[in-house]
Amino acid sequence: MMPTEINETTGEMVGAKLKSAFKRIKGIWDDTNRDIRKNEKKLEKVSEKLFELKEYRENLEDELEGIRSTYEKFCEETGQKFDLS
Repeated sequence: MMPTEINETTGEMVGAKLKSAFKRIKGIWDDTNRDIRKNEKKLEKVSEKLFELKEYRENLEDELEGIRSTYEKFCEETGQKFDLS
């Protein structure tokens, strides 16, 4: 296929349209990327908080289990009814 000759006016028009399309899509990409980064930072903070809360919950579960087992043993040794309801 033979290359098509493009006159200067047509070339400028095509170039301008391509440049305009690039700038438009780049602007959309910039906005989307900014939103993603903002949400990633929020997600990081939430993940850190979630980790802290899970660790706290685990500590509370350990404490509960310790108290429950101590109470159960106490009930066995004293003949009292084991009831945590």
